[in-house]
Amino acid sequence: MCLFIKNMKNNGYTLIEILLVMLLLGILSGIIFSTYRNFIQEYKSQSIGVRKEMELLSLQIYLRKLIQSIGFGIPREISNYQIWSSPNCTDSNLSKFKNSRTIIGLANDCSISNGPKHDRLYFRSLFATGAKEAGCWWVILPDGEKKSMAVNKYGFTCNAIYENDTLCYYLDENRNYHKDYLDQPLNCTSNLKGPGFLFFYTKGNETPPEVFRLHLSAFDDNEIAQKQACAPKSGKLMLQREWNIQAQPIFDCVGGLKFDFIGNTTNNLPSAIQVCLLVQVSGRMSTKREVPLNSQCGPFQEEDPEWKYYRWRVIEERISLENLRGIK
Repeated sequence: MCLFIKNMKNNGYTLIEILLVMLLLGILSGIIFSTYRNFIQEYKSQSIGVRKEMELLSLQIYLRKLIQSIGFGIPREISNYQIWSSPNCTDSNLSKFKNSRTIIGLANDCSISNGPKHDRLYFRSLFATGAKEAGCWWVILPDGEKKSMAVNKYGFTCNAIYENDTLCYYLDENRNYHKDYLDQPLNCTSNLKGPGFLFFYTKGNETPPEVFRLHLSAFDDNEIAQKQACAPKSGKLMLQREWNIQAQPIFDCVGGLKFDFIGNTTNNLPSAIQVCLLVQVSGRMSTKREVPLNSQCGPFQEEDPEWKYYRWRVIEERISLENLRGIK
């Protein structure tokens, strides 16, 4: 009996040995959990990155079409085709821009609470209205026949308009209202004397927006879930239509927006615009990396130290302003 008890003592574990094993298991579990957590975080970050890359392609196409449309279909009776000389960053500027009768304007280094500094681009166009026919235009031949190779804002060919409730601007080669017609929109199906150019204006009795502003906006308190996926103090790219219409979000997680007018501006109009965007293309990562802040439009600012835990990309494109060429 004594021999059995002695063997039990010799084969058992001491309290210190058990505590050491528990300590080692705790350390090992912590390492495994930390590795797993980092893996999940990196996986989420990469998933957000893939989604952002796809969204970025759509954003670039949209911005290219939108900015190329500056001046599209705008009669001289509405705009004098000059640069707005006195833009600033106040919210009331869209109404001031409309009353200025100019065609384009740029406000630099605008600040917003809890968001990045950015430029604001003001412009006139008939392309960005809500109608599906927006962006359509036709050449009116001398015999009155309508011809068009244009496509609307959705990429569909602008065929003949058959609806009787559509209105168009009919302009001459100098962007003035055609001399043979009243100084106002007319029915798009009207029999017209050529030559001239017909631009889709609106459908029904709606008055479409003609002035727009591209700018950044901070996230509000109701967007906390979305903000958690974006870096602190990043913002939303917005398109404001008219001064009294709520701005439309275009893209989230933007760290900067800059514009630069390009070309000979002796006639007070640029031939192109350099567009520069600093865009977040991943979720939060476990390791730091430098934020790319240089662009052809000038340097961006790193608004928060947390930005180093996200992957960023600078998007740059020079966009020609075809509708402003040849304007004097």
